Parts: sequence; structure tokens; C-alpha cells
Amino acid sequence: MTRLAAIVALVAVSACGGNGAMAPSTSPSPTVFSISGRVSGNNRPLAGASVRIQDGIYAGQVRDTTNDGFYDFRDLAASSMSLEASYPGYSSQSQTVTISNANQSLDFVISDH
Repeated sequence: MTRLAAIVALVAVSACGGNGAMAPSTSPSPTVFSISGRVSGNNRPLAGASVRIQDGIYAGQVRDTTNDGFYDFRDLAASSMSLEASYPGYSSQSQTVTISNANQSLDFVISDH
């Protein structure tokens, strides 16, 4: 049985080019990016503000800000989209961002009514 296993291993090595090394993958791995930033109003971070992607392939995704007003969207493909920040008692604000080859930072400063 060990002789058969040795023959199978030898055939497998010679099929890979003879040196036992695996060839590198030729298909590139997908590149993903993030958009992050802060939402503030009246010179203070707005905890619990909502940031929504309004259009594009990620339309409808929403993130609520942390206690320091921070939000982030991860694992995004290169694309353009509009984001809207809102908070009760404040005017909402929309901004457009294009992700092409790097992570993006997008801050919102919204004002109360």
C-alpha cells in the first residue's frame, strides 16, 4: 500500500511541474474599501445619528453612529454613492462619494432646525 501511495504522490508532483511547488493563483482577489467618518452638530458629536447609503449597489444600508459620532461601512467595492446623515431635530445632509482605489473619509456637520 505504501508503494501505491508513493506512485500517486510522484504522479501528482510531476503533474504540478515536477518540483512540488504550487503555482500562484492568477485570478486577483477582489479589492474592498470602506467609508468612515463622523457626524456632528452644534460643535459636538451626535451619538445615534443615522448614516444611510441612498443609491447604488449598497442602497439601503444604514449605520448608527457611536458615542463619539463615528460610523463606518466596510467591504465596499469601487463605486459612487450618496450618503445621508440624519438625527432627530436636525436637518439631514447628503454627500456623494466615489470609491476608486482607496478608503474614503466623509464627515457630516448638520444643524438643528
